[in-house]
Amino acid sequence: MKNDYENLLRDTFSEVIEKLAFMFVEEAEEEKSIETNSKFLKARMTFAGAMAGALTLVVSEKMCSEITANILGLDSERRIGKTQMRDSLKEVLNVACGNFLTALGDEKSVFELSLPMVSEINGCRRTAFLKEPETMELFVDDSPVLLQFTIKN
Repeated sequence: MKNDYENLLRDTFSEVIEKLAFMFVEEAEEEKSIETNSKFLKARMTFAGAMAGALTLVVSEKMCSEITANILGLDSERRIGKTQMRDSLKEVLNVACGNFLTALGDEKSVFELSLPMVSEINGCRRTAFLKEPETMELFVDDSPVLLQFTIKN
């Protein structure tokens, strides 16, 4: 992601994932990760108001399961349902987006947020998403997480 929002998004997401899921963010190394043999979940939500755009989050199913276990206070060895994982990912994205937009705007800025939507993607689609210039890669507890903030012109 090569825009003015990268540092603020990284800081906001780091704070949200730490408070909601008790997980910690690290910067990605210069070389981006390649994961093609896993299943991934892509959560996306749009916003409109002082500016319009979207925030997207991509994680592996395994990582989403860990996030869900931490949010719900479950044993990570316990089988976690897809609905629980999707709901947890939506919640992380919703809170991150709300906090990020609040940090971007002034006191008078009002945004309408869409409901977060989650879809499954394969490793090839994840790799293509990673290569998009607006995409930022972070590591949450040693697992790669992709974030993308886009603005409609």
